[in-house]
Formats: sequence, structure tokens, C-alpha cells
Amino acid sequence: MEDKRYDPYTGYEIKDEDQRQEDQSRYENENMRYNHYNTQQEANIDQQAQTSGIALAAMILGIISVVCMVSCCCTPIAIITGIAAIICFAVTPKVNETRGKKAKAGLICGIIGIIGSIILITVFVMNILLSADFQNEMKEFNTHYDTYIDENDDSI
Repeated sequence: MEDKRYDPYTGYEIKDEDQRQEDQSRYENENMRYNHYNTQQEANIDQQAQTSGIALAAMILGIISVVCMVSCCCTPIAIITGIAAIICFAVTPKVNETRGKKAKAGLICGIIGIIGSIILITVFVMNILLSADFQNEMKEFNTHYDTYIDENDDSI
């Protein structure tokens, strides 16, 4: 029986040159089969299913824009994140001449966030301007404007 030798550092068996070549060729054959399997698997992946990080960012920013629009107190943030979502959609790389569903969702949500925020701001401003309290304050201000200017005139 042949005496086996072991490497003192790794503990692996020290093999002869013939056995090393055999192991190397077996390893290469297994590697080739594995690589062939991977390339077939990658070819089967639908290009539409692949998304980029920018498309995901566009979708997230669009959703944040809609949420901020609905919360009413964050409408300026909704406008900013909506614009960022539209920009992310514009720079998303095209795959097969399309940008992907996540990027389109980000674009749509961003547009909804911007338009909704502008409408909400307009409604709030019009509500304030047309309220009875504001109208009474403006009438009082206009009637006392001349006396206020005369009393507080700092010009020489």
C-alpha cells in the first residue's frame, strides 16, 4: 500500500503530478458544464424583468410624491420629489427600447404628485383669499391705510 503524504500547513493530501492533471481536467469539464448552464439560464431571463436602480428610485420618489401630496402639509416636498421622479425616469436606461414598468410607475406617480400639489396649493390660497375674515381685514386695512402712513411716516 502506498504511503500518503500530507501538507503540514493545510492538511491536504499531497498528490503526484499525474493525479493533479487528472483533477485539473475534471475540474475544467465541470466548470464548462456549469458555465454552459449559466449562459442558458441568463438567456432565458426576460429583459423586461430586469430593472435598474434608477428605475426603482423613480418609482420610490413618485410614491413619496403622492404620499406627501395627500398629507397636505408636505406639498412643496411633493413637488420636489415629483420632479426628481421625472428626472430619474428620463435618465433610466432603455432595455429593448422601453424603460420598464417601475420607471413608468415613477413617472406617473411623480406627475400626479406635482399636479395634485399645485391644485391643492391653489385651492388653499383661493380659500384664504375668498374667506370673509380675510375680506374684512382687507377692508379695515384699506380704510386705515392713509392714517397709518401719516402716523408712521419716517420721511423728512
